[in-house]
Amino acid sequence: MHLSSSSWKEIFFCVVFLFLHVLTFWMWYRIIPVIIQGDFEQYGFFIFPLVLLIFAASLFSLVVLLVQHKTLLVCVMTAAILVPFGLAFPSTYIALGVVVLNVLLMWFAVSMIRKEVAASLLYRIPKFLKHGLGFYFTAVALVLSLFYLNRIDDQKVFSILFPQQLFDFTLRAFSGTIQGATGLPPIRPEQTVNEIMTGLVRTQLQSQGIPFEKIPKQELSRLLAFQRDEFAKSYGISLGGGERIGTVFATATISKVKDMIGEYTRYLPLVAAAAFFFAFKALSIVFRWISIFLAVLLMKLLILVKVVKKEKQQIEAERLVL
Repeated sequence: MHLSSSSWKEIFFCVVFLFLHVLTFWMWYRIIPVIIQGDFEQYGFFIFPLVLLIFAASLFSLVVLLVQHKTLLVCVMTAAILVPFGLAFPSTYIALGVVVLNVLLMWFAVSMIRKEVAASLLYRIPKFLKHGLGFYFTAVALVLSLFYLNRIDDQKVFSILFPQQLFDFTLRAFSGTIQGATGLPPIRPEQTVNEIMTGLVRTQLQSQGIPFEKIPKQELSRLLAFQRDEFAKSYGISLGGGERIGTVFATATISKVKDMIGEYTRYLPLVAAAAFFFAFKALSIVFRWISIFLAVLLMKLLILVKVVKKEKQQIEAERLVL
């Protein structure tokens, strides 16, 4: 079967979009562990996937606007929906639900854009894409949330919900309150357990009028071990003495929270994935407008190099008359 020049152009656009779309999700799948670890100082890891996502959204827009062959459009969009799930597909009903929802969202996006084009007398790309790309980025957010869910476990969830920086800040801000409640001397989060216990023993000996410097090393070691063991028992943890006190408080707090939550701990990864979805969805508002701007530029470039041409078409309109 002989294919026209326009058909080859449509196939080319579809292939480029599908390749970029899959590459985008592959890159995001690779950086999800970095996001989970909270290592946002390595911002360079995020730039390339974000740029790819914006280009993929722009090419999606051009494919929906320019490809007229419905069978080709159905095939490429179906592949775009299903292929990313090959990277991470946990065997749960949630994943199956995400697939079904993604199919609906992608076709809502396509349908909305094409209806806007059909109903408009003027060719205004931002108007056509404004709502349709919203569905596209929602579908993207769902897939990335599934990647997130597939890579996270209970321990990582607690690290996200209770970051070490939070405990370090709390220790610095409420050092006096903690001192009064626990009997510990003023503490800094970077101090070790042995340093804190040494300060505690010094304070206790001075209150009894005993010079700290005159205590034999063996007796001091016994006193430190006793205080360390008492501290460990009160928080239900084990201590060696060299741990950072900030890390110890974080471990003790997380342990207490786990005991309180009990069996519901297994639902925390799902909660974290849902939080990631809404956070990404909020950011996608910015991505959507950048993608629309880029789609307009790409369309102008295609017109300039005569890959796309302008033509006037007659549109039939339905009216009510007497």
